[in-house]
Amino acid sequence: METQVKARPIIFSGAMVRALLAGTKTQTRRIIKGIEIVDGVVPGTITYTGKNCYGQNIAPGSLSDRLFGIASNCPYGQPGERLWVRETWRKHYYGNGGVNAPGVMYAADNATRWTPEAGDFSDETWRPSIFMPRWASRILLEIAAVRCERLQDISEADAKAEGCQIGIAPGVVRGALPCVNCGRSQRDHSGVAFACNGTAGVFCPNTYKGGYAMLWEQINGPQSWAANPWVWVVEFKRAEA
Repeated sequence: METQVKARPIIFSGAMVRALLAGTKTQTRRIIKGIEIVDGVVPGTITYTGKNCYGQNIAPGSLSDRLFGIASNCPYGQPGERLWVRETWRKHYYGNGGVNAPGVMYAADNATRWTPEAGDFSDETWRPSIFMPRWASRILLEIAAVRCERLQDISEADAKAEGCQIGIAPGVVRGALPCVNCGRSQRDHSGVAFACNGTAGVFCPNTYKGGYAMLWEQINGPQSWAANPWVWVVEFKRAEA
């Protein structure tokens, strides 16, 4: 008898949904809550892939060992398990050859799809993502790896994998925040792009990390990047429903 793969819901904003659909977002970071992590002598993180931690030369009791154990209990799931995406949506009316047909519309891109499970579509008001049922979800993700790390430890490659562009978070107006090094926004008053002469900083317009920092503060509020919390890092790929 085939074992059913466990699937959990996860919420994404409209901008992040568009990045998922475009294939530019393959990671997400969420604040670790309810678990106290005390930094130890051994720095670093470990990616949980289902292997035995001691088979990876991790010292028992070290920070890496403890992070491995924490990652193996990530509330978003484990490698091989799935996440179904919740996004802003509404029921949608179709007139199909004079026959009323139920469906769903998605706010991220106004895409629609037919589904008999929509049932009564008399109320076509937009509904928050938290209220999306499983049958209305159109995006399924398969978890590839899970780990724990400090927020600011994100690399340029990982910031790009979060769906960000150079210095721009999806959905954030270009030039909305200044570079911490040169004080200039991504485009100067003449609208011409420039190159920062300083070392790439938190909001430097020439880094993917800068774009992700903007995105993080947009979602979590001012100074949330500076707080540098421990986060779950979930890597994934698109899966077939």
